[in-house]
Amino acid sequence: MNLLKFIFAALALLLIFALEASAAPATSTAVQTAGEARGTVTGGCFVDAWNGFKHKYKKNYNSDVEEQRRRRIFCRNVQEIVKHNSEFRAQKQSYAKGINEFADLTSAEWEAMYLM
Repeated sequence: MNLLKFIFAALALLLIFALEASAAPATSTAVQTAGEARGTVTGGCFVDAWNGFKHKYKKNYNSDVEEQRRRRIFCRNVQEIVKHNSEFRAQKQSYAKGINEFADLTSAEWEAMYLM
């Protein structure tokens, strides 16, 4: 039963990523067709994408320390999305990914929230 629940949740997450990537207009998505993140890259992170993410999903954090932690997680996730989408364009992956409301969570946090 837990395996079935995991598979269902994983498929739902993939669908969310795919829908988010395909439904968002090019001006509001952080990951462009060319695989580059929109805006300034500072310290390996995508500043405009981070600010757009916080605005779009109304993200507010309890402290500066928590916001910096979430930003680091977000940046790692965006780097993975850019890498994955580059592979998608090279036909090495069967779907594209995009930024959604879960982009500031680690995989373990997401699993604990939605699979338990």
